[in-house]
Amino acid sequence: PPYSWLNWSGARYTKSCMGTNIRTSMGVQGVIRTLLLIVGCVAILRGEDVKGAERELPSAQRTAVDVVLVIDASGSMLKTDPNNLRYEGAKLLLSFLGQGDRLAIVGFAGSAKTIRGLEPFSQTVAVDVSRQIEAIKTEGPYSDIAEGIKQGKAILEGSPRVEAQRVIVLLSDG
Repeated sequence: PPYSWLNWSGARYTKSCMGTNIRTSMGVQGVIRTLLLIVGCVAILRGEDVKGAERELPSAQRTAVDVVLVIDASGSMLKTDPNNLRYEGAKLLLSFLGQGDRLAIVGFAGSAKTIRGLEPFSQTVAVDVSRQIEAIKTEGPYSDIAEGIKQGKAILEGSPRVEAQRVIVLLSDG
């Protein structure tokens, strides 16, 4: 399956999982739009109505999702995301994952580090995963987005599943 790229950055456009470009802006409005985009993309991939009403899909029709959260931990995030909304967005995404989905987490600044390998996700581990997200420390002056994406791609390619949609969610200021 193709990759779905989702990028929250200082760039003027965000590529959505549906292949459209959405104009974004920095600040609270940009963050809110990004969080809604993340929620919408995951809901679509899970077979849910974007408005929140879950469709009745037989489990055989529901597409499993392998998600890698690639989270910017560079020092510039102290200025562009002082309230750590990228962590809140990442935790919100967890509520849309379910049985059969897998999740990995990569933190990056000057280099990338795997925080959580691609492992099955269930709501019983959501609290522990939330703690892993919150434990990502802001460090280093540079954002090496390429390293974060490369690490995320390697994780997905290292354990592929034909039946799963592969998704990389990038949370960064660019």
